[in-house]
Amino acid sequence: MLREVIWKSGAESDLQNLFAGLLDLLGGDENAVSQLLERPLEDSLEVICRFPEIAPRVDSHTNLRRSIFGRARRYGLFYSAETKRVIIHAVVDLRQDPEIISRKLKGRL
Repeated sequence: MLREVIWKSGAESDLQNLFAGLLDLLGGDENAVSQLLERPLEDSLEVICRFPEIAPRVDSHTNLRRSIFGRARRYGLFYSAETKRVIIHAVVDLRQDPEIISRKLKGRL
């Protein structure tokens, strides 16, 4: 069963910021950004919509899970799954301090 994907506003903002940062880094090459970010993200979303429990839980206190995506596996898609939908809470570059990521996630739940 494919679940509906719901993007929380913070997650949409995360994705826009990642896209803009990569676009700037890659000199405006949208095709390169698509290869690095968009296509891997779409692939990850397809998998978690079919198999939402495939990714590990972030901790035992929440239903939040993290799927890692991207060619270099540097991005994390943080989501929770319900019967008919997947809720995206954050999209994060995992190369930053884990404490910063943790604070961001706590602010989103």
